[in-house]
Amino acid sequence: MLRKKKTENTEEIVPQAVYFTSDEKIENEDFSDDSSSKKKKPLMEILGLIEKIENSQNAMSNLIEKEETIETKEKVVESINLNSNEAKDIQIDANVHNTEDETEKLYQEKLDINEIYSKFGPSTKDTNTIYIIDSFLKALPDNLPSDIKLQSVLGIIDASKMDIEQLLNDGDKRLEVLSQFFKNFMDRNDKVINENEREISILTEKINHHNKIIEGRKKLQEEQKSVVKFEVQKIENIINFVQNKKQ
Repeated sequence: MLRKKKTENTEEIVPQAVYFTSDEKIENEDFSDDSSSKKKKPLMEILGLIEKIENSQNAMSNLIEKEETIETKEKVVESINLNSNEAKDIQIDANVHNTEDETEKLYQEKLDINEIYSKFGPSTKDTNTIYIIDSFLKALPDNLPSDIKLQSVLGIIDASKMDIEQLLNDGDKRLEVLSQFFKNFMDRNDKVINENEREISILTEKINHHNKIIEGRKKLQEEQKSVVKFEVQKIENIINFVQNKKQ
C-alpha cells in the first residue's frame, strides 16, 4: 500500500508498512500463480523438519527391528545350545543308569570263577598266571615232601623262562579282584535284603493294623447282633402273648 506524504512543494509517495505474523510472512512468500487454489503448508513442513523427523523415526524403527532380530537369533542359538547340553546330560544319565543296571544284574546270580575274571579281570587265557604253579604241583608225585615239591616247581619255572614274581603278582591281583567282587556282591545283596526286610516290616504293621480293625468290627457286629436279637425276641414275645390271648 502507498500513502501520500506532503512536503512544502511536492507530494512524496511512500510505501506504507505492512506487518505480518511469522506464519503469514512465510505463507506469502510460498505463493503460486493460482492464489485461489493455494494450499497452506504447516510451518514445520516448510522448514523441512517434518521430513527430518519422519526419517529419524524410520531410522529408529529400523534400528529397533534389527536389535529385536539379533536378540531373537541370540535366543534361538541359546535355546539350541541349552537343548544340546540337556540332550548330552540326558544321554550321560541314561548311560550311567544302563551301566548301573548291568552291574546290578551281575550280583543277582551266582557266577563261577571264570565268569568273575571275564567280567572284572584279570584274564584267564594267559598262561603266565598263578595257576601254572598249581599245574606244576599237580604234575609231581603226591608223596614228595613239600620242600622237594617247592624246589621242583621253582626249577620248572626257571627252566620255562618264567618270572616267579610275575606269577605271584598275578595271584595278588586275583585275590584283590575276588575280594572286591565279594565285598560288592555282599553289599549289594545286603542292601536288597535290608530293603525287603524294611518293606516286610512296614507291610506287617499294616497287616496288624488291618487285623485289629477286622477284629474290632467283628466284635462290634456280635455286640450289635446281641442287642438287636434281644430286642427282636422281646417284641416277638409280646406279639405272641397278645395273639395267643385273643384266640
